[in-house]
Amino acid sequence: MAYLDLDTDILRSTVSVAKQTNDSISEALEFLKEVVTHNDWQCSEREAINSNTDQNRETASEIQQQTSAFYRAIKQASEEFDAAEQGMIGKVNQVDSWIAQIVNVVPGITDAGSAAVTLPNMADFASIMSSMEG
Repeated sequence: MAYLDLDTDILRSTVSVAKQTNDSISEALEFLKEVVTHNDWQCSEREAINSNTDQNRETASEIQQQTSAFYRAIKQASEEFDAAEQGMIGKVNQVDSWIAQIVNVVPGITDAGSAAVTLPNMADFASIMSSMEG
């Protein structure tokens, strides 16, 4: 059986950082989209400047797509781990409740210094179950 020890607070923090990173890269991409190519320039560097501008836009777009995909994946993972954690908390609380009901059904020690306990007939589960239900 595999066991995964994961601090969901750290995962939520990672989601927050991924969102901030994604938002910043998206904003940078929008700024790069505003840079226009200069076809009316007559200088010899015009082709290199336009090429670099286009290449930077493409690179920023690829980075933005990757960070967006990472953000969506880590957010989904965080939501799924949170749901699993809440489910486990609910199950533990349910088991605690059952144990408390069983402890209340089993009579206490009859003599203060004695370790002897009077137990109901263990074959008679119906009486134990009816006590737990109602």
